Amino acid sequence: MPRGYTDITLKGGPHDGKVYSQMSLYHLPERFGVEDDKYIGFTKNGFSLYKGERSRAWLAYYADCYVKRENEKHKAGMVYDFEKTHFVLRCGANTKKGNMCKNSAIEGGRLCDIHNKLEQVEYSKYTFPTNLTPKQIQKQFREKN
Repeated sequence: MPRGYTDITLKGGPHDGKVYSQMSLYHLPERFGVEDDKYIGFTKNGFSLYKGERSRAWLAYYADCYVKRENEKHKAGMVYDFEKTHFVLRCGANTKKGNMCKNSAIEGGRLCDIHNKLEQVEYSKYTFPTNLTPKQIQKQFREKN
């Protein structure tokens, strides 16, 4: 392996044993996320479950979070241990131009960091109904999955 690169091995969770090769040693993150290949997206008639690469019409997906383990001396490679699975919602606000915000919502919330700081927010017509909590949306996603 070239100098300055390492392998990352995931331990535990749904991706146990998966190896990512030749990752740069510089700026290795403390947390490593792996997105699920299924997501909820909006359609003209509401919402639907999709599989594959996320489109611009995404509304929610799952991501598995792994945390970097303390490196063992004289051992090549980095190990990341499974922490938890996150349910990621898209920010429900519109931008100033009227488009749906592309950011992820803060965990457990409906808005991203930027829109969460604003006093007045215009919710997008393409988001989940505002009377549903993130937990209720997550329950519906699990039922479809």
